[in-house]
Amino acid sequence: MIYATEAKFSSRAKVLGESASAASFAELQGYCASESPLVRRVAASALGKLAGVVSAKDAVTTLIPLLADAHPQARQYATKALSAFGAEAEAALSVLRDMYRNPSEKDYVKCNRLAKSRWLSGWSEII
Repeated sequence: MIYATEAKFSSRAKVLGESASAASFAELQGYCASESPLVRRVAASALGKLAGVVSAKDAVTTLIPLLADAHPQARQYATKALSAFGAEAEAALSVLRDMYRNPSEKDYVKCNRLAKSRWLSGWSEII
């Protein structure tokens, strides 16, 4: 992706996350599938900021694939965003557990995942 386009999309995702508007969801959903890891990371963060505004089911469904992203920061931000949806993100528990147990996962992502997963009723199953 061209740097200028990446900067434009990541800035737009940030603005959408600060908008407190449910109408932002569709655009952010598209950014979560961007070819740019930066755009995906910022879009995940933005979705987390819209917890309580957008459909939790739709947001969680959008964020779960980012837990398998090739880029650790995208995984980290998706985990943080999922935590904003609380128990409504329970569908992510098995993926979080698998990620925590993966020996090749970055330690900073594991620590973030463990801390952020405590909002799930079955968080102790992760470790």
